[in-house]
Amino acid sequence: MTEPTTDNNTLKGSLPWGSVTALTAVFVASYFIMRALPDAECGFLHYEEVVLADGTVEFCATNHAGFLDLTRLEYPVRTELEFSAEPEVGKPAEVRMELTTKGGMPMAPHELAQTHTKKMHLMVIDESLEDYHHIHPEAEGMDGHYTFSFTPQKAGHYRFFTEVVPVVTRRQLIATTEETIEGQPEAVRFVEQTRESVSMAFISPWKTCRISCRRIVIIA
Repeated sequence: MTEPTTDNNTLKGSLPWGSVTALTAVFVASYFIMRALPDAECGFLHYEEVVLADGTVEFCATNHAGFLDLTRLEYPVRTELEFSAEPEVGKPAEVRMELTTKGGMPMAPHELAQTHTKKMHLMVIDESLEDYHHIHPEAEGMDGHYTFSFTPQKAGHYRFFTEVVPVVTRRQLIATTEETIEGQPEAVRFVEQTRESVSMAFISPWKTCRISCRRIVIIA
C-alpha cells in the first residue's frame, strides 16, 4: 500500500503569511511604543474620578509620583510664554501662555481634568531655588491660551513647570519652559553655619563599636 505524499510547495503555499506579517508588525509597533514611554519609576500618575458633594467631578491621583527627573522625561505637551512687558525684579508680570500638544494642537480648558481643585498647576522657580511660585493660570478662551501673573524676586534664569491632566488619558503631563529676568543674578554661595561632632556607641553580642560622625548644616 502506497503512503500519501505531501508536496513541499503545497505546504509553503498553505502557511498564513498574512497573519505572520500582521503579528510581526504589531510586535514591532509595540516595541517602539514601549521605548517611547518614560523609563523612570512613576513617570505617569494615574487618576480616578471623585464626585464631590456639589456634583462636580475631580480627579485624584491613585499613586504617589515621588521624584521625577524632568531632564530625562519628555511629555507630549508644550508651552510658550508671552510677557506683556519686559519682566523686572519686584514688579508684577502679566503672562499669556499657549498650551499645545507635541503636534501643535491647542489644549482647551474643557479637555483638562480638575485636580486638587484646579485644572492647571504652574510651578515657577529660579536657579537659586529661593524664589518659588505656585500659580493657577486661567483660561482666556477655548483656543489653548491661559493667563497668569507673577512677581519675580530675583534676576536670572527661571523655569516654568506646567502640570495638567487630560480628561481622556487621565495621566499627568508636565510642560517645561524657561525665561530670563533681566538684572545681575546673585551668586549662589554655600556657607558653613554649624559643625557638630556626634559620637555614639552600640554593643553587639560580639564587640563594642563606636561611630563618630560630623553634621554640617549649610545655608545658601
